[in-house]
Amino acid sequence: MGEGLRSVCGALVVLVSLAGCGKSSPSYAPARTAGQPSGTWTGASQASPQQAEVYRPAAPRHIGSAFIYLANNVSRQLVGFDVVDGLAVMEGDMMLGPATLVPFRHGMPQRPAGDVKGAMGVASRADLWPRGEIPYVIDGSVHPSTVESIHWAVAHLNTTQLRLRPHAGDADYVVFRSSGAGSGCSSYVGRIGGPQEIEVADCGRGSVVHEVLHAAGFYHEQSRNDRDQFITVMWDDIDPSYRWNFEKKGGAGQDIGSYDYQSIMHYSARAFSRTGRPTIVPRDPNAKIGQREGLSQLDRAAIGALYGDGGGPALPVPQPTLPFPGTSFPFPMAGFPLPSLPFPTSFPLPTTTTPAPAPAPPPVPAAPVSFTGTYSSTRGPMQCAENTSMVACSFQDGGAQGRLDCVKDAGSVALSCTWMTFVPRPGAGRASLRRASTSDPNLAGTWGNLQSEADGGRWDATRQ
Repeated sequence: MGEGLRSVCGALVVLVSLAGCGKSSPSYAPARTAGQPSGTWTGASQASPQQAEVYRPAAPRHIGSAFIYLANNVSRQLVGFDVVDGLAVMEGDMMLGPATLVPFRHGMPQRPAGDVKGAMGVASRADLWPRGEIPYVIDGSVHPSTVESIHWAVAHLNTTQLRLRPHAGDADYVVFRSSGAGSGCSSYVGRIGGPQEIEVADCGRGSVVHEVLHAAGFYHEQSRNDRDQFITVMWDDIDPSYRWNFEKKGGAGQDIGSYDYQSIMHYSARAFSRTGRPTIVPRDPNAKIGQREGLSQLDRAAIGALYGDGGGPALPVPQPTLPFPGTSFPFPMAGFPLPSLPFPTSFPLPTTTTPAPAPAPPPVPAAPVSFTGTYSSTRGPMQCAENTSMVACSFQDGGAQGRLDCVKDAGSVALSCTWMTFVPRPGAGRASLRRASTSDPNLAGTWGNLQSEADGGRWDATRQ
């Protein structure tokens, strides 16, 4: 496959050992269920899938995957994720952004190999928050009890090298938001540029800390490369819809320190279990995992390792210009200026005394035929809809559900697109389609994998 675009929204890959492996911790529930008072921590150290940090746990999920680079990783790998409401979500609660853009935003390594040292880029760390400061806003949608949890989490994290403070006109900041009961807990990973949401609808105070650490650049503890020396993953007991959540991230230079059973970033023992039995078994029989009471001793040490020298550069994060429909996507879309039309500024006078005949009025152009409709195509049946600047289609390719997102050119003739298919034939790439004129309802073009627009073959579509 060809290489994708440079990633602009990846997070610093810190599969941290936020270690502190001394005494065993008490039993905690990693997160509260919907309706449980925020900050209440009871029950066993293992949690059901509904209690773990998950983005919209009850929503329909597709399984997607792409060969991408995790930020600061010098090798490309197959990364799996859930697709929920069009968004790619890794390991349950870590947002990768719109699913159709994942191969492009993460298609190239963020850093050259010489700019990586351990888990940190030593010269260019744009994913970190400058000076360790994370400005924040609490949206009015957040329940008062959860607001109290956020304030507790802010005070707790402010005892480290991180500093959370109220937003004061900053370009980059986090927004704590609640989309209603059942929306779960989730966050983007690292500083992505502009406002970025942290969903706290079903978060207790420890889960708020967990999500803020994702925003600061940390991944889950059990995704470390060395995890098999410390835990056993019980694959047969994992809900098949969530097995991607237990994959190691791979690559080199991602782990900081030693493995930490007590990390606030560790999954619980029964996370995403389909049988009620443990999905993660510590090799240390006395270890407890999945606590959400607070930072472990070396959670703090790992934050210090990452932010002790001030965090990332105070530079703007570049914004992607690839298309994606919808108003909730926090990045600007590509602009397509209309061409200027020539118009004469002077008119020659007649050369005879015979009055010139009045010119015939120009024909009124017909309105462009809409892209909205049902098509048969070389990649299977398609159903499309359009708005002012974009066309979005669903399609079936050999039994695999697919999505096509396109930007129209100024003449409403050519479409520049990204596509993605899900299991049983996952894939992603680009496409270039066009019609002969605005009155032609049919499309012709090509599609390709990753950055290519043509290595996959023809993509012709006939309106039904």
